[in-house]
Amino acid sequence: MAEDLKAENVRTDQIFFIDMVTKYVGTPKEEAPNCIFIDSPQDLTDMAIVMQQAADHFKGKCPLIILDSISTLLIYNDIKVISKFSHFFTEKIKLWKAKGVVFSVQKETDEKLMELLTQFCDERVDL
Repeated sequence: MAEDLKAENVRTDQIFFIDMVTKYVGTPKEEAPNCIFIDSPQDLTDMAIVMQQAADHFKGKCPLIILDSISTLLIYNDIKVISKFSHFFTEKIKLWKAKGVVFSVQKETDEKLMELLTQFCDERVDL
């Protein structure tokens, strides 16, 4: 993703990536200074810890946090776990005074979870 952004002349030095899939399916090609590879997409506790570290790193700045995607997390986790994590995630974004975007493929996401996510978010955009 970083290479694609650089190709579009987007600076990535102020972007912090948390990759939950690469390590799970194989070995990352290379380490990156602004990326942490979590062992498994089921390890939401580790994800929460790394999110806090990233927020601390950007303290005083208004970070943009993008979760790509709830649909992918649902492949590896139970819907109840993802519901709780979604609530935690959106509350942390508010606490950190950050901006957040949560992606989900609506067709692959349970409607109850979509309704729950909509309650946690300021706005829902369907594409």
